[in-house]
Order: sequence, then C-alpha cells, then structure tokens
Amino acid sequence: MTILLTGSHGFLGQHVHTILLSAGHTVWRYSRAVNTVHDTCVSHCDLIINCAGETEDKEHMWHANLEFAANLLRAADAFKRRMIHVGTLVEELPIHTVYHATKRAATDLCVGYAREFGTNVSVIRPSTIYGAGDRASAFLPTLWRAYVEDKPFRV
Repeated sequence: MTILLTGSHGFLGQHVHTILLSAGHTVWRYSRAVNTVHDTCVSHCDLIINCAGETEDKEHMWHANLEFAANLLRAADAFKRRMIHVGTLVEELPIHTVYHATKRAATDLCVGYAREFGTNVSVIRPSTIYGAGDRASAFLPTLWRAYVEDKPFRV
C-alpha cells in the first residue's frame, strides 16, 4: 500500500513511519514546508494519514493545524482516498488557546466532510502516547489493525 504521511518528523509521525515501513508499505513523507497539498501526491496514494500539527509556534498553528487539514480533506474527497486525521484529546477541553481552537476546528471539519459528503475520513484522538512511560508502540499497532479491519478505532 502507498501511504501519504504528513507530520512524519514529529513525535507520533516518526513512530507511524517506522511501523508502516516495517509492515512493507511505501510511505511518502510530506513536509508542511511545501505549504500546499499536491493533487499528484494524493491521486497516487492509497491512504492519507495526517499526523501534522503545530503545538508551539503561533504563527504556524492556523496553517499546520487547520488549513493544511482542510486542504488534505479536499484532496481526499476529490480523489476518493481514505484519510485518517490525528486530532488530540485537548479538543474536548474548554478552548483556551489557539492550539486548542485550530485542532478542534480541523477535527470538526473532518467530521463534517464525513457526514455531509461521505468522505472516507476517520478521526482519532490519541490520549496515552505523550506521558512519561507511555509507549507509542502499543498505540500504533492498535490503530493500524482498526484501519486494516475497517473497524472504528477506540483507545
């Protein structure tokens, strides 16, 4: 399978990249420095996994957390590709920061595309992979099995 992976240099994306490669998949790493999603990338992949996000640089949060996700959604919808969007548990908290707001808006947009247009997008909100002692390796195979078995993902 050919997978377009965004955020592949971040904490979660690095682990996703390693696991996908070890499972024998072709992984295209997408850099947000490019700023736009090229239709060619999306049209030639089987799956999009969006792990991209900005947690600290307020100048880039809007683009990385919301606009970039919106562009991926448009391309996934246009080319009928399945997309997995990685949100965050902070989306459920009261919104106090630009980070919270942009991550929540991206997730809401994904849910809206799925409901309104039938876009094949799943949203996950990992909650146990950033704490001390937590193992990303336990989370990621569970995510991948849910995708392969076409079942809802539950943490």
